[in-house]
Amino acid sequence: MNDFRGYEINNNQPLVSVCLASFNNSSFIEETLNSIYNQDYSPIELIIVDDHSTDNAVDIIKDWICKMGVRAELIIKDRNKGLCHSLNLLLSKANGTFFTPFASDDLMKPERISRLVGKLRNSDINTGVVYSDVEFIDENGLIIGYYFKGNQRKLMEGDIYPQLISDEFRFPTPSCLIRKDVYNTVGAYDENLRTEDIDMWFRIAAKFEFTYLDEPLTAYRRHSASLSKTAVNERTVHDKVLYYLKHVNAPVQKVRNISRKHVEASLTSLLLKRSGYFRKLLKLVSKEFISTGLAIISIKYLISIAKKKEIF
Repeated sequence: MNDFRGYEINNNQPLVSVCLASFNNSSFIEETLNSIYNQDYSPIELIIVDDHSTDNAVDIIKDWICKMGVRAELIIKDRNKGLCHSLNLLLSKANGTFFTPFASDDLMKPERISRLVGKLRNSDINTGVVYSDVEFIDENGLIIGYYFKGNQRKLMEGDIYPQLISDEFRFPTPSCLIRKDVYNTVGAYDENLRTEDIDMWFRIAAKFEFTYLDEPLTAYRRHSASLSKTAVNERTVHDKVLYYLKHVNAPVQKVRNISRKHVEASLTSLLLKRSGYFRKLLKLVSKEFISTGLAIISIKYLISIAKKKEIF
């Protein structure tokens, strides 16, 4: 087995698929690629999907592959199809035991993959994901904070589904390493959604446990062009509504004994925070309930809360 950097591998370490989703990050992409190259773990395969960037990111990637002499697979889409489409394409190409999706503006600490693989390999067989702390960096790479360290955020391991779906717990997606066979159980990313993480984490957490490594192994870049930092718009709010609707009546609820009203309250809170979107979203939500056969009681519940708040 060979590593993408050309290393001859004589150990029994499992292959890790580093899957880079690229889109308009020409200012940071080379630094990201260098951080992957500098990993102290092997074997690694590197797969890159560019979602029809309009800057010169593709040229930078091609030049880097040539300059470094690496064997990386680069897939360039002929039109922009969104992050979930990119992730599904990356999944279809990945051969590793472990899968780590990564953004083209974040950075890996040199020991990131080796530490996460070690943690996941030594975890219970039902553990599907390991996550860690992350450090936040600015456009110049300066540390401006941490996700967990120095904050009051809750840390959780094991069965995190109840807290995840009731919006009591979140964790930094860029820090994760996932067992690839998890996707054989939960399926692919939902390409009807603009963003990928919440829906997929709901689905994975319903079936598998999570474990945590208390080290900041990823640098998450905050900058003006970052997708996750763009202004909340109607589509992103609609996606969040669909996340909850998709899971409120999921069969796993019967097993996990999650309070339906608790989930509905979280959804209502989300809508009320964005009351300007509420009426249009309510129509979209109604269509979603009808098309999927979900119980209409949830719509009535949302309407009753909305009326109390005098939204319409």
